[in-house]
Amino acid sequence: MPNAARIVRLIHTALFGGVVIAAVVVALALGRAAPPPQLAPVALYALPAAAAAALLLAALVLRPRIPERASADSPDAYWARPEVRAVAVTLWAVVEGAGLIGVVGYVITGLSAMLIVTVVAVAAGVVFRPGTLEG
Repeated sequence: MPNAARIVRLIHTALFGGVVIAAVVVALALGRAAPPPQLAPVALYALPAAAAAALLLAALVLRPRIPERASADSPDAYWARPEVRAVAVTLWAVVEGAGLIGVVGYVITGLSAMLIVTVVAVAAGVVFRPGTLEG
């Protein structure tokens, strides 16, 4: 697969760029909106718990399944392997999901702490970027 490393970097950028854009748009659009209705306390804990569970799944289960790149492999050869791409894209999708949970949680609850969840997910996306997964 020619340009495999470039394609994977583009996928990663698109996933996390979308989360950042969604967070900025929601924060700006709802920043001055009326406060949301009162929610049951379980909803206030369920959303960050779901995001934390997704981040833990990504860090503890999916990240260890990505094999290290052999020193003889080029980045294109490494990312051309379907088993590497599949786990990496799954990892990024789970982390992106945690970020989107934060954005949606902010819309539902109006709590700024939910945007912190999004910031943590985007930071995890930076930690799990293609260059660091290559080893």
